Amino acid sequence: DATNITRPPIVSRRNASLSAKKKEVDTAPPYATSADLLASNLLVVAQHEKNITLLSSERDQLLQLLATKFSNGAGKSMKERERKRSVEDQLKRVEENLKRAKAALKTARRSSKEQQSRE
Repeated sequence: DATNITRPPIVSRRNASLSAKKKEVDTAPPYATSADLLASNLLVVAQHEKNITLLSSERDQLLQLLATKFSNGAGKSMKERERKRSVEDQLKRVEENLKRAKAALKTARRSSKEQQSRE
């Protein structure tokens, strides 16, 4: 699914503190600095923007397909009606995913701005 974005793991003070028994490495992992968190947020924003670009391109292709291949009427045959319906359903799914991706981008940008304002 194109809407799933994976973030790189960030080590925080909370999950970096291991007891002496469970510690398997000699040195503790580095703490996440504010620059690391900002870079991570910017990476997420870029991934969302790429996702939106891909979804917009797919939506435009589907709209063009509907405008050129299918008539405005229901269609001449049952097969043509089914193809048109499947393209319309796919267009609806793409538009829903695009809406979700835009909302996620807005949230990511907001958290990125908050991160920058803290510095």
